Amino acid sequence: TALPIWKFRFLPAIMVAVVVAKWVGDWIGHSLYHALLHVKHIPYLPDPHKSMTTMARDAMVSDVVTLKEDDSAAEVEAAMETTHNGFPVLRTDDTGRTYMVGLITRSYLERAVRENIHQALIPVKDYMDCTPYTVLPEYPVFNAFTLFKNLGLRHLCVVDDLFQLRGILTRKDLERAAHDHEHKRKLEKLKRKGRPGDDDDRIKIDINSVKLKDPIGTRSTTESLSAPLLENETTKT
Repeated sequence: TALPIWKFRFLPAIMVAVVVAKWVGDWIGHSLYHALLHVKHIPYLPDPHKSMTTMARDAMVSDVVTLKEDDSAAEVEAAMETTHNGFPVLRTDDTGRTYMVGLITRSYLERAVRENIHQALIPVKDYMDCTPYTVLPEYPVFNAFTLFKNLGLRHLCVVDDLFQLRGILTRKDLERAAHDHEHKRKLEKLKRKGRPGDDDDRIKIDINSVKLKDPIGTRSTTESLSAPLLENETTKT
């Protein structure tokens, strides 16, 4: 049986109210899901400015917790006690050169410990990713944003031409690099306009307190700059 028409008379009003509420909410601020990113401190990657020229060597973390292909249980437990989520795996050849051969995440490292709990050496090489994404120290951070977003990466190892580990990039490192670049760009924009930034704690300039010496005597900056203008106006009249 068909429903009576009077039951649908409030439907247009409800639809309009929902759409208007959505518009007002977007105009006032971000959505609830966007706010939860900041509340839970989730490293959400913003869109970097196209003028960013930062290199991977400037944004990476050099102090990296690493593991060996067959590492001791004590070393593995020490690595798991840190807050890191990815650990580069290194190998040392007969000449003493150490280079990177893989990357293991915390979840796979915990699995390796569970399955080899009675072993003195943990076979990290059996659980690691043998082909992780790597970049050179001269790799632009702007392109690293694209890799992280398109491939869903959480770690990006920085190596040299000999595959020796130089550092690692995470989402937090990219977020910090974007924030620093945006702050620097705003400061440069304010400096070009000829006034200091209010949000820059390192630069505090009070133009009224600056004194310049001229042949006539010590006068304030405003007087020294305005005197030639007054003379010119007098000459014209």
